[in-house]
Amino acid sequence: DCVTCLDVLEHFSEPDVLLRHIANMFLKDKGTLLLNLPNVGHWSIVEDLLNGHWDYLPGGTLCNTHVRFFTRHTIIDLLENNGFVIETITPVKSPLPEATERYLSFIESQGKPIDRDSLETVSFRVIAQKHID
Repeated sequence: DCVTCLDVLEHFSEPDVLLRHIANMFLKDKGTLLLNLPNVGHWSIVEDLLNGHWDYLPGGTLCNTHVRFFTRHTIIDLLENNGFVIETITPVKSPLPEATERYLSFIESQGKPIDRDSLETVSFRVIAQKHID
């Protein structure tokens, strides 16, 4: 009826293969898949990139055991292309630091759009259902 992959898919080089296996071998028709996936678009990652860093750590979004990285858009594509219909995607947020907020406001004042929703999102909690043909 339900399979959970909480902070799991980012550890697989081919998460699409795992998702198809889950859909075909483990879930009943209309079975539910629960996911939690870290967001590589979080402000802390973007800030590090702006400073020339992509440093793996023992834990977190840049955990040294992660081989895949996701954003809201890549999560949607991955699920829809592998037999699932998304019911909900809930962002788990952390507020932007004041200095980052000021920097983003400056960028926006220069006419550049900012996806604040992505920058504030640490991870995504997803509920998806096995697609029935």
